[in-house]
Amino acid sequence: MDFRCRSESRLFEEKSVNEAVVARLSNQDGPRSRVRGARIAGAWYLLLAVTGAFSFQFLPSLTVQGDAAATARNILNSPIPLQVGIIAELTEAVVSILLALALYRLLKDVNRGNAILMVILGAIVSVPIYFVNVLTEYAALATLGGAHFLSVFSTPQQA
Repeated sequence: MDFRCRSESRLFEEKSVNEAVVARLSNQDGPRSRVRGARIAGAWYLLLAVTGAFSFQFLPSLTVQGDAAATARNILNSPIPLQVGIIAELTEAVVSILLALALYRLLKDVNRGNAILMVILGAIVSVPIYFVNVLTEYAALATLGGAHFLSVFSTPQQA
């Protein structure tokens, strides 16, 4: 009889925990705020897709495969696409952070561990990669733009 009481109390505890989870999921923010959160996350995804497509469209048009001098000439002749691409990639980095946070808020009640993992992989790991990429593009732009720090090199060394 002691075994039966334990199993019945355990069953009661599991049932009350499940009811509490269902109540929390259904009544915490309400269905309207969940739909609103999903729409916000979708808007961030759309903005990420637009800026990503934009930067993938314009930045490769400046590079010439296997010819660094031709790539440098393209950048010097039209630096605006590279500058716009840098802005687009910085926007992608910021949107990635906002998207990860929006998805975390939306999915944390489903599985908190996986939601945290998504934030780690979606924002904390990928955003520094965006910034390193932007840094290399800016370095190319600054070096080719005749920045003042190049004055320490002779003219033949600069070419």
